[in-house]
Amino acid sequence: PRDTVTSSLLVAKIPSFYASVEHVDNTWYSPWEDLPPDTWTISKIIFYIIPTWGDTKGLIGGAEVEYRNIWTGERKMDSSPFKDFLPSDYTKEILKLEEGETINGFTINSGWLVDQMTFTTSKGRRLGPFGHSGGGDRVSVQIPRERKFEPHENGAEDFKCLALHGFSFSLIRTSDCCSWYNIRFIYSCVCADLGHVKGLKI
Repeated sequence: PRDTVTSSLLVAKIPSFYASVEHVDNTWYSPWEDLPPDTWTISKIIFYIIPTWGDTKGLIGGAEVEYRNIWTGERKMDSSPFKDFLPSDYTKEILKLEEGETINGFTINSGWLVDQMTFTTSKGRRLGPFGHSGGGDRVSVQIPRERKFEPHENGAEDFKCLALHGFSFSLIRTSDCCSWYNIRFIYSCVCADLGHVKGLKI
């Protein structure tokens, strides 16, 4: 994969004016940006679990991604803001991928925050659920079939999506709980116009 696209799917859409919101950081964090998919692929995702938000237990307050260099095997964490933002009492749930394995689909339960996430992989595995709340609206995505994107910076419109590559999001504190919100999913992809290149399978 040579490029990334941003899904138009937006989750964890708590209104910033909601009465329980104490702080909003509308910085758009994209901690995967220095880890391009032609060199780096997801090897691990660490989910931070909120103990209790109001009457709801086990929401996902954030996720840090570890990447593996596909050429050298080097491991590197993304430039996540969570270490300085999330409290220490959040527990961790960890997704681990095997070498050569990628995330090709997911199901997410989400309302104002993220309730739960489950993933499928290129090796046919189902990983999760991560998070313990079954509330919110449920959406399932098969990444290779995804066609709903944000406008691409180079103007290209036709892509073949391959795998999950990361998340973009902002930060919020609500009811004394810190969390990510306004989350979008980033996919590795190739431009579909490359389909004519001999030997390139997309």
